[in-house]
Amino acid sequence: MRAADFAAITVAIVATIAATLTLVVLLQVSNALRAVKQELSGMPVVLAELRDAVAQSQAQVGRVDALVGTAEAISARIDSASRVTQVALSAPVIKLASFASGTKAAARKLRRVEA
Repeated sequence: MRAADFAAITVAIVATIAATLTLVVLLQVSNALRAVKQELSGMPVVLAELRDAVAQSQAQVGRVDALVGTAEAISARIDSASRVTQVALSAPVIKLASFASGTKAAARKLRRVEA
């Protein structure tokens, strides 16, 4: 056997091993692609569910926004009503307290005079 024959056989064996390894890698890639394709086949359903969830969330956010707006309006009305009540009642209450204090002082004086 000459060196050229030995080299040709060696190259043939190495080429066969390389081709076999390439085939194994291609089979693994093919299996991985099938798995990815199978996973992606369910994606439209998942995306539709996700769209529905987002739409429901947006509706809920709209409701919460409306509730917050209503609560702010109620709070403003209550503040306004309490200011109006304070202004309307403060003078009469002060006058009533003064009247009660004056009546109490007058009653004390009358008791002293009678005693």
